[in-house]
Amino acid sequence: MKIKFCERCGFSFCPDLAGDRLEHMDRCRRVEKLKLKHPGYLATFQQQERVKRQSWNLVYSRATLPVKVHASIWILWAWFCRAKNRKRASGSFERYIINQLQRDPQTFPPEIMDALCEMYDRNRPLNIVAH
Repeated sequence: MKIKFCERCGFSFCPDLAGDRLEHMDRCRRVEKLKLKHPGYLATFQQQERVKRQSWNLVYSRATLPVKVHASIWILWAWFCRAKNRKRASGSFERYIINQLQRDPQTFPPEIMDALCEMYDRNRPLNIVAH
């Protein structure tokens, strides 16, 4: 039996096994729907990890605050895509960001969290993390 890797959905499966084929078809359909609903959707683990790695490098670089905030949004986007892929997130990306900011206030450095709160979660007090 041969194992195949699907570049579209990121699923490794054995085409000789009916259960694997069905699960692969289901994942590919789900990924296609997510790509239509969320343009720029990162379907595979490798895509998500590449975006996160590059973005974390920017977050902790000497880049300007707007660049760091933008990089942080890309990290959140990769997490959102993974959560959607695993059926662990419902709703919009904006709702996901608000939930993440509320759940873990130390996800990013304080100045980035403040900027993200200003953009997405106006009900949350700024500077809740000690600088």
